[in-house]
Amino acid sequence: MIKRHNDFAVVCSTTMKMITVFCALLFVLQFEVQAQLANPICKQTCVDAQGTITFTRADGTCPSTPQEIYSCAPFACDDAGKTCRLDCADNRYCAKGFICDPKNNKCVRLAYTCTDDVTIASSLGGQISCQPYRCKMGSCLRSCQNDDECAPGHRCELNKHYCTP
Repeated sequence: MIKRHNDFAVVCSTTMKMITVFCALLFVLQFEVQAQLANPICKQTCVDAQGTITFTRADGTCPSTPQEIYSCAPFACDDAGKTCRLDCADNRYCAKGFICDPKNNKCVRLAYTCTDDVTIASSLGGQISCQPYRCKMGSCLRSCQNDDECAPGHRCELNKHYCTP
């Protein structure tokens, strides 16, 4: 049998904790909003997937050094060069090292893995042959120090550091 008095006490206790946390959050946000109103943004830029915000000084001037610097990754900057994009239609809208997943309109990290000794596959499903070299740790080797770094049927020209049939 459930005692109503105890249930009410637990609900009230939990509710009071939530109200206390909410009030504390509002108290902190009040000062942040006041600071933003007192020092409005005088300059906002975004270049190479890195955004900056500069707030107006108390005397009304705009300093040359931004007070906030942030990364847009995985997205690139918006077309206006003011802030970060929030979705993508193609790879132009993604930061370096990321590609657009058109199904979800989200930028995802481009990753490669070796599917065998001489082939790499991208996270989007494409494959690339590494021949005449081997695949190592998700990328194709570009030179060789010994025959083990060459694809099967190839050998390393040690004086030139490349693989030949």
